[in-house]
Amino acid sequence: MHFFFPPLEIGENDGFAQDKDIFGREAVGIGLTNLLSASTDPLVLAVNGQWGSGKTVFLKMWAGALRNSGYPVVHFDAFEHDYVGDAFTAIAGEILALVKKEKGEDAFSTGLMEATKKVGKVLLRAGMIYAVKAGTLNLVDGKDFADAVKDAAGDATDKLLEDVLTSREKDRVTMQAFREALGKLPGLLGKEELDEQGNPKPTKPLIFIIDELDRCRPTFALEVLERIKHFFSVQNVHFVLGVNIAQLENSIKAKYGLGDGAKTYLQKFISLTVELDVQPGKDRYTDNSSKYIRHLMGKMDDKGAEYHALEKVCNEVNLIALKKRLSLRTLERIMSLVAITAAYNKNATEQVFPVTAGLCIMKVLEPELYRKAKSGRLTYSDVTAFFEFSASPTDGSGDWNLFMNAWRYCLDETADGDFLAKCSSWGNGFGADRNKIVSITANELIDRFVMGN
Repeated sequence: MHFFFPPLEIGENDGFAQDKDIFGREAVGIGLTNLLSASTDPLVLAVNGQWGSGKTVFLKMWAGALRNSGYPVVHFDAFEHDYVGDAFTAIAGEILALVKKEKGEDAFSTGLMEATKKVGKVLLRAGMIYAVKAGTLNLVDGKDFADAVKDAAGDATDKLLEDVLTSREKDRVTMQAFREALGKLPGLLGKEELDEQGNPKPTKPLIFIIDELDRCRPTFALEVLERIKHFFSVQNVHFVLGVNIAQLENSIKAKYGLGDGAKTYLQKFISLTVELDVQPGKDRYTDNSSKYIRHLMGKMDDKGAEYHALEKVCNEVNLIALKKRLSLRTLERIMSLVAITAAYNKNATEQVFPVTAGLCIMKVLEPELYRKAKSGRLTYSDVTAFFEFSASPTDGSGDWNLFMNAWRYCLDETADGDFLAKCSSWGNGFGADRNKIVSITANELIDRFVMGN
């Protein structure tokens, strides 16, 4: 039985394999491919989703599907590269690596390397001047600035400034040469295809996928967007960003202090935004969280008695997951707790499965509330607020009523005798007073083990 869930391994050419496309997102990938192929203008497309919504898995599967269809693709993890001094270097390095992999050390790859190095020098020189200007507190411009630089930094800086002022035309030529070389890439990297009449089909665009941008340092994340717009915006080259738009807006606010203007600023760099998932439907067995819980249960590889106890607990977890819109990563943490608890004492877990499910969720989402449960200080009003009980149920029918009734039986000091009598067989089976069931479950079942971080 598996208690922990490693990341789903997606090979470079796996595409939307049936056993890995848990949420049926292949149709989204096909639609995005059609969109990018039809565009005659360079696009920056943001795939928006909350952290833990499965963006990385989707983008990796889509990248594989694109490769299998003959598209040149770069998949770039921005978070792994945000230590790089300049985002241009990181992005250009990935493109050069793809060219070298597909074409080897030919004349074009050598020429692209040289053009890239020249642009890098331009950026380095501009960065040095920016640093000098910042050192003079940006108080002067034009000729006055040149004089101030000379006074502040001496002959070396004066020579640098002179070089910059006389190299603007050369820099423009350098930038244009780089863009021209970049624009040739799709035709060189793509495979030539013919239509039914034997005529060449349009060149497939180069698709550069940038994932985890919202996890980067705010300065690096924004630099990536700026470099894409100013240096890599050429025909038939599209960029796709895997992001949490709200988090990216927060990065802009942190860097520029724009407040509500962050959304408008971001629109300068992103052409289109697509939501990874539309609003889930009401049927919990067709919702992504339901599908993922079933997927994780299948990974546990066990059909013994503890699995049946586990299944009961997971049904209750699913109720709360849908209500609170829990992320997939959060569900993984909860399900690990559930699996360990069910394996340790399947009989007790099956008897109090609504309490087990609720406490596992509480431990992950609200540790302080869970500590109250361990010490016997948790109240029914605490639970009602946390689980958003809308009203006390009148019977035990249905999963949600069963869940609410279990917690009411354990904690509601005002519960009447008729209600307690109806639930007495359930509580007595646990072998403890009803007001001790929650603390015993927390201490003796769920917290019997300390999980590593």
